[in-house]
Amino acid sequence: MRIYPVFLLFVWQVAAAQVPSINSPYTLDAGTWNLEWFGDPDNGPSNEATQYANVKKALQGMNPDLMGFAEITDAVSFSKLVGELGGYELAMSSFQGDQRMGLMVRSKSLSINSYRDVLTEFTYEFASRPPLEVVVDVKGNQSPVDRIIVLVLHMKAYSDQTSYNRRKAASEKLKTYLDSTWPYEYILVLGDYNDDLDKSIYAGSVSPYKNFLDDTAGYRFATKEATDAGEHSTAGYSDMIDHILVSNEFFPYLQTGKTKVLYLSSYISGYSSNTSDHFPVYTQFSFPVYTSVGEPEPKPGSPVLLSAWPNPFNPETTILLRNVTRPGELVFYDGLGREVNRIPVSPDGSGSVQIHWRGQTSGGQNLPTGLYFARFSGGSALRLILMK
Repeated sequence: MRIYPVFLLFVWQVAAAQVPSINSPYTLDAGTWNLEWFGDPDNGPSNEATQYANVKKALQGMNPDLMGFAEITDAVSFSKLVGELGGYELAMSSFQGDQRMGLMVRSKSLSINSYRDVLTEFTYEFASRPPLEVVVDVKGNQSPVDRIIVLVLHMKAYSDQTSYNRRKAASEKLKTYLDSTWPYEYILVLGDYNDDLDKSIYAGSVSPYKNFLDDTAGYRFATKEATDAGEHSTAGYSDMIDHILVSNEFFPYLQTGKTKVLYLSSYISGYSSNTSDHFPVYTQFSFPVYTSVGEPEPKPGSPVLLSAWPNPFNPETTILLRNVTRPGELVFYDGLGREVNRIPVSPDGSGSVQIHWRGQTSGGQNLPTGLYFARFSGGSALRLILMK
C-alpha cells in the first residue's frame, strides 16, 4: 500500500519536469523543430489537445530567440499557440500543402521584415515543400548584425535511392540560389534535412549535402559537431537529420560546443507518441541581442562598439571604436577565421578611437577581394568587405 502513492508522485514529477531554457542574454539562440503533423490527428499524435499543450510547454521552457518549424498542418491552431506564448512574431509558408514550415522570432530583439516561398519551380526536388525564406531584422545597436536571411527547410524523406537523389538535387538548387541571391548576407538555414552529414541514410552513401560541406570557405553546419558526437535528432533512429547551416558571415560568432539536441523525452512523459518524433536542435551565436524584457543586455562593463565607413571599401576604410576605456587590440580575420592583421588600440579619454585600415596584412601585403572581420579584444566582430 505504501508503493502506490510513491509511484504516483514519480509519474507526476516526470510529467511536470521543467523544460530547460536555451536562452542566454549574451547570445542569439536559434533552433529548429519538426512538430510531426501538428494539428493532424490522422497522421501525427492522435490527441491534438495533448500535442498542443506539450509543444506550448516546451517552447515556454526553451524560450528561444528564433525557432524554425516543420510539419505545421493546422496553421490556425499553431498561430494561436504562438500568440499565447506572447512576445513572438510568426511567418509561415504560403504554399497549399499539409506540411508547412514556420519561423518564430522574439519580437523584442528581432522583427520579421518579409517572407516568401522560394525555389518554387523545383517542387519535385523539394518534395512539394519549397523553402520558406524570411528576412529578419535585428533590433538595437548592441548587435553587430543588422539582418539575417533565414530559410526553413523540410527535405524529401526516406532512405531509398530516388529520395536520396531528390535531396541531393534540392541541395544543389539551394546552394546555387544562396550563392547568387545573398552573397554577402548572414544566412541561417534551419530545418528537417532528412539526412545526415557524415554519411547518408541511403546505403551509407556520401551525404547529399556534400556540396555545402565541401565549401568550407562559404558555409558550415553548426550541427556537424552533433553528428560527429553520435547525437540523434529523432526518437526512432540513430541519425542526426535535423540541421542548422550558416554562411561564413556567422563564422566568428558560432560557438564550439553550443549546438545541442534537446531530448524532450526526459521532460515530457510519452513524448514520442503524444508530441513529436523529432527533438528540437539549437545553437548559440556569440553576439548580444535584446533580452526578453526588451532592454539591451551587454556583457559586464561597457561593450566596445564597432562601425566602419566606407564598407564595402577600396582601398581604405575607417573603423570607429566607441566605449574604449582600456587598451586592447583590433584583430582582423579573413573569411575562414584566420588572423591577417593586429593593431594596438589605446584609449584617449574621449571613449572613441579611429583606426584606418588599407586591407593589408601585418606585414604590409595587400589582401585580395573578399570578406573580412574586425574584432576588438575578443568582443563582437564587424564584417568588412574589400572590393577591388
